[in-house]
Amino acid sequence: MKILKSAMLLVLFAHLTLSAQNKEIVSILATTNSNKVSFMLDGNSQTGWNIAANDLKKDQFISLTLQNPGDVKQILLETGGVTKPELQQILRVYISYDPMNWGEPVLYKIEGEKNQTLSFPPKYGAHVKLELLGGILKKEFQINEVTVVPVEKQNDAVTISADRPWLNTNLSIEKR
Repeated sequence: MKILKSAMLLVLFAHLTLSAQNKEIVSILATTNSNKVSFMLDGNSQTGWNIAANDLKKDQFISLTLQNPGDVKQILLETGGVTKPELQQILRVYISYDPMNWGEPVLYKIEGEKNQTLSFPPKYGAHVKLELLGGILKKEFQINEVTVVPVEKQNDAVTISADRPWLNTNLSIEKR
C-alpha cells in the first residue's frame, strides 16, 4: 500500500511538472482539493480545480511558481459556475518575488465571462497567488485553466540605440 501511494504521488508530480512546463509554471499549490489543482494546467477545459460551496466558507488560495521570474501583465482564467462580478468580488491577485511576503494585491480589471482576462499594470515577480475570500460566495464553481501572461521581452540588440554601440553584444569588439 505504501508503494502504491508513493507511485501515485510520483505520477501526480510528473503530471503536474509536465503540465506546468507547458504554461511556464513550475509548481502549483492549493489550500483545498490539492489533488485536482494540476488540472488547471493540463490544457483541457473540461477538467479543473473545483471549489465546493462549503470550502468557500473560509479563504482559499492557489499559489503558482513561475519558471522565469519577470513582469506579469495578465492572468487568463477559464472558469465555470461563477460570473465576472462574483469573481471580482471574491478574487485577490498577488504577485511577488518572495512567497513569504505577498504585499498588497494588484488592482486588476476583468474582461470576459467564461474566459476571463485579468489585466493590471506589469508587476515583477516569481510567484502568483490567487486568493478567494471566504464567506462571500455560497455556491460551487471551478477554475478549469489558468495562464500567467508575462510582458514580452524585447530583443536587447533592437532596443540599444545606435549612439551607444558599445552596449550591443551582437557587434564585434572593433565596432563596439
